Amino acid sequence: MKGAISGVRKLTIRGSDPLPVEQYFSFPIRPYLAAYRFGGNETLIREAEQPDCLYFIAEGRVKISLLHENGRETIFSFLSAPAFVGELELLGERDLAAKVITLTPCTCYRIQSSACRSQILNDSKFLRELCLMIARRNIQNTRNFAANQSYPLNVRLAQFILLSSHNGLYREKHTEAAAYLGVTYRHFLYVLADFVKQGLLEKTERGYRIANEQALRRAAGNNDY
Repeated sequence: MKGAISGVRKLTIRGSDPLPVEQYFSFPIRPYLAAYRFGGNETLIREAEQPDCLYFIAEGRVKISLLHENGRETIFSFLSAPAFVGELELLGERDLAAKVITLTPCTCYRIQSSACRSQILNDSKFLRELCLMIARRNIQNTRNFAANQSYPLNVRLAQFILLSSHNGLYREKHTEAAAYLGVTYRHFLYVLADFVKQGLLEKTERGYRIANEQALRRAAGNNDY
């Protein structure tokens, strides 16, 4: 399913056909599942929540932000399906409050982990798959850090816009984007304004519309976004 979807819609799980989330468990997980369809820019987990569930993103892309004690919010990472969200809360290892927002429409399975926590934490298949996902995520974060040290801001900003935009619209907060890219607010605004001047972006009331995607992809240096 493509295109923007407003709100959250619960999906009906029918039949006995395998669900994409079931392959990650060695015990029957279906009795603990609920399926949802989230629109773009919907909150999956709020920063004040201590979720009693585990989410599996079967389709779509989300953004994870961390809220610090001083009230500052920073972008931590972006995740694309397939991915679990809420695994650190399940393991009891997250100290900072995290917020998860959908960047695109997402199909998610909500696992009532509080009802099967012991089974999940003793499931060697799930733990192995989770370790692999976390390892891949760490590798990607390392690549992002290396890119921040190696490439000029115009390349990294073009990549960031392509990664975080939806339906051709970029809407991230300037302060959070600048912090994620590791540059000053002033430097960030200068390059962003230059993108508008070049015709890559168009400033609108809703955010920045990608006016020339092909040129923006050239500025990003690849077509993988």
